Amino acid sequence: MFAVNRTASILILFVFSLQSLMPDNLIWAEEINARAAQGRLTENLQLRERGRYLDTLAKEAAVAPKARNFLLDFGGYADFDYIDYHNDDNNREVRDVYDAEILVDSRIWVKGIVRHQLGEKNPHHFEHVVFAQFRDLYMSSWPKEELLLGHRDDNVGPRVDLLYLDLDLQYATFRSGRQYLNLGQGIALADIYDALKLTLEFFKFKFESFVAKTVPFTENIDFSVPGFDKKSDRKFVGAQTIWTPKDNLSLYNYFLIQHDDSKPNPDDGQDFAYHSQYWSLGGIYQAIRGVSLWGEYIFETGSSAVYGEDARHPVLAHGLDLGASYTVPCWMKPEVSVEYAFGSGDTDRSSVTNTEGGNLNGYDHNFLPLGFFPNGYALAPTLSNIQILRAGVSLKPFEKIWSIRKLEIISNGYAYWKAVAKGGVYDIDATQPSSDIGREIDFAVAWPVFSDLFISVSYGLFFPGAAFPAESNDRESNLSLSASFSF
Repeated sequence: MFAVNRTASILILFVFSLQSLMPDNLIWAEEINARAAQGRLTENLQLRERGRYLDTLAKEAAVAPKARNFLLDFGGYADFDYIDYHNDDNNREVRDVYDAEILVDSRIWVKGIVRHQLGEKNPHHFEHVVFAQFRDLYMSSWPKEELLLGHRDDNVGPRVDLLYLDLDLQYATFRSGRQYLNLGQGIALADIYDALKLTLEFFKFKFESFVAKTVPFTENIDFSVPGFDKKSDRKFVGAQTIWTPKDNLSLYNYFLIQHDDSKPNPDDGQDFAYHSQYWSLGGIYQAIRGVSLWGEYIFETGSSAVYGEDARHPVLAHGLDLGASYTVPCWMKPEVSVEYAFGSGDTDRSSVTNTEGGNLNGYDHNFLPLGFFPNGYALAPTLSNIQILRAGVSLKPFEKIWSIRKLEIISNGYAYWKAVAKGGVYDIDATQPSSDIGREIDFAVAWPVFSDLFISVSYGLFFPGAAFPAESNDRESNLSLSASFSF
């Protein structure tokens, strides 16, 4: 969830626990809680969006190579999601700010390829690509009350989701336009940006460099900025080198520079800019005899603003992800995996994303990633001031029954701890100076019914730990029903 100032969080709990509140106070408290829940909803949408892009990559490559000078392909898909939240504030005595939502996400794409110098005598033929994808997103959430922020039917689009041109320069590829950028495992950066990107490939090396900016109407990750809604303006410069000494082994390093030009509206003179740089080393060992290994270390520097003061403090933070999986060569093809992730924290911070409730003294040790890390359905915390231990298993129990042979059952268990016990995490209610955030168990069933129909059901149940006060330590759950149609 979205974390806010610790004092405000405690005050929300106190206000809701009283039965003799004046109406104005009740409205004020619910507006604060609604703002926090709206932040959580936005983050969940971003997580799903980044995860779904893996499917988009396949669609980009949908045109099969043929000995023709011009190729054209097109298609689309629509996702239908119903998501039910229960106790998103970890308090069964207080009504949920968000109870449920329906999402209808529709996209249409078209791809054109122009080739020249085709023929067996040419060691290389040039291949230029134009790819465009258009998106429309309808959202409806409950309960529908004017008192609560964000509770309304909303339609985002139609809009340009992706639109870029690839120029084949024989030994390099230049991509210009709205595109998906990803560094390493996507922790530091994984999203759609307006960018210029150059890719060089030689021997066993691949080098990528880019300059980029956030697309219009992007949510600001700092929800304390006045007018944060769809007002993010960040610039990026990045580069990545990937070395593949063997087909099953990739080693990489990257750096990313992020400059925050987001402006508060109205401008009250407070500095909200968060500038950051990320330096990383990582590697992926692909499945050999069923074993896969991966790891990535990220060192973050930069500077953050101090709320209520005309001051900035340097950022010095760390992130880490280590994991392994093993596919057992037997019936049902069980795959077991274990993963540990870490994001450093700061004692001063009650909010890991905001200037308000941010660092006050000395170095800011809070790790703030700008990408994607899968971390549970219910709690869904960002990788800031947290340690995450995950153990999971997936099965294909019906592989011998043709009609449902691809159906997969997935289960993951999570344990969460604060990196710094006195600091805040991404959950609005974890205000106690304890490192025990809690535990979560997730279940999912994924079924590719046909080549153009995919159905999934997922459920997550979070059990709060000692970091949650007695007033807000009830279980929290998330149920999602999804269907995806492609054509």
